[in-house]
Amino acid sequence: MKKIFVLFLSIFAMACFSMPAFATDEWTTFSDDTGVKLSANVTAKYVEANSGTSYAAATTNSKGTKKYGVASDSSWIYSDIGTTLAGIKSADSSAFSSWVSGTAGE
Repeated sequence: MKKIFVLFLSIFAMACFSMPAFATDEWTTFSDDTGVKLSANVTAKYVEANSGTSYAAATTNSKGTKKYGVASDSSWIYSDIGTTLAGIKSADSSAFSSWVSGTAGE
């Protein structure tokens, strides 16, 4: 769980700099080919829109029970039960509308 949280924060920090390499309106799945080294069984996804002014990022571990997400228009850390990140399409907090917003990162 600690590794997932650290990975989550790392992805959030990277997203703050609006990496041009990921400047698309579609989800980017992080893997070894994108230069992001993930822990075993961890999946991370990132979407950016409006030339980098909005984004959403999410992580999960296939051996775990929860998934986590953040968005540029909210200070909340969202969580949900499950291990798949399918169905998340938008680059704002509406991507996590059915998730629980449990922690404010202020």
